[in-house]
Amino acid sequence: MVSSRVGYVDIVKGIAIIAVVMGHISVQLPECDCLPSYRSLIYMWHVPLFFLVSGLFVDDRKVQRGFFSFCWRKVKQLYLFALFFYIPALLLHNWFIELGWYRTDVPIGNKIISEWSLMDMGLSIGKVLLCMGREPILGAMWFVYVLLFAFIGYAIITWVCGRMKIPDLWKFVVLCVLAFVSSILTRVYGVMIPRVSNVFPAMLLIDVGRILFRYGVKRVRLDDWRVAIVSLVVLLILCTIFSGCFMNTNDFPDILVLVISAVSAFYLFSFIGSKIEHTIVGRVLSYFGRNSFWIMALHFVGFKICSLILICLFHQPVPLYMLNPDVGNSFSLWLMYLIFGIFISLLPKLVFGKR
Repeated sequence: MVSSRVGYVDIVKGIAIIAVVMGHISVQLPECDCLPSYRSLIYMWHVPLFFLVSGLFVDDRKVQRGFFSFCWRKVKQLYLFALFFYIPALLLHNWFIELGWYRTDVPIGNKIISEWSLMDMGLSIGKVLLCMGREPILGAMWFVYVLLFAFIGYAIITWVCGRMKIPDLWKFVVLCVLAFVSSILTRVYGVMIPRVSNVFPAMLLIDVGRILFRYGVKRVRLDDWRVAIVSLVVLLILCTIFSGCFMNTNDFPDILVLVISAVSAFYLFSFIGSKIEHTIVGRVLSYFGRNSFWIMALHFVGFKICSLILICLFHQPVPLYMLNPDVGNSFSLWLMYLIFGIFISLLPKLVFGKR
């Protein structure tokens, strides 16, 4: 039974990482007020679902007994993984400008890109070592830092609650309050501290995932088609009403919508996973899920390579410097960028990673 659930989880992560890549491709499609937009269909659930799935196998008893080993394991898994990508990307910063992947007159994320001196590069590497810096080509890696801090924060609260004999329910209430306050500070007062503000909603989603795996899937079967239908309907309603849950900027309607969208997506895609787990499609999605961090880190590189091919071989007037490719209403271009964003990301995994 456990291996089956793990299979579900890999497929769910595979679907979510495909949605992440899709969400970074700009598409112009006709919109209707009574139907969800392309953007909301993706951004309503994909990153919240990742945080929820990250908490599925967290065991509070093990966290309390081995607090330091749990935190150190997460540091090795996430922090060192992030540095594996960030350090080479920082060293190649000026080369990316020469390639035309960045332009010094076009801002990315409201920041102007400029060439670095050795001192600038040293400062940037120092910031990355302190989990403070980012490189545009690895823009989606914010998730790794936030997940690391969320795990450590969750472990601290779990350890304190264990020492003080605080029941599980009250720990959940504390996490809800922290996420609620963080959300209010951002939405109402405009207070958004990168890699801090969004840690608290991520901690809540981790605990929701733990609760789901410990209690929910035993009472509500993952392969029940009725649950899948309800989850789909709820998700479509949320996608129609709201524009999305943008956890990078800590911007979402409220924590209730955030949790409901993540839980609905989990049950919906777990149902799909239970039906296709042993098919070729299921195995491919499972492979994407197991290697989702590689795709998360490198799909922008895949976009750039796709743009280079379009420019050099097909003489397409594609702006190479754009981080998010704009395909207009072309399905073929959309599909090409999606394929390159996924499969180019997996090539280094075959060389450097463990199969």
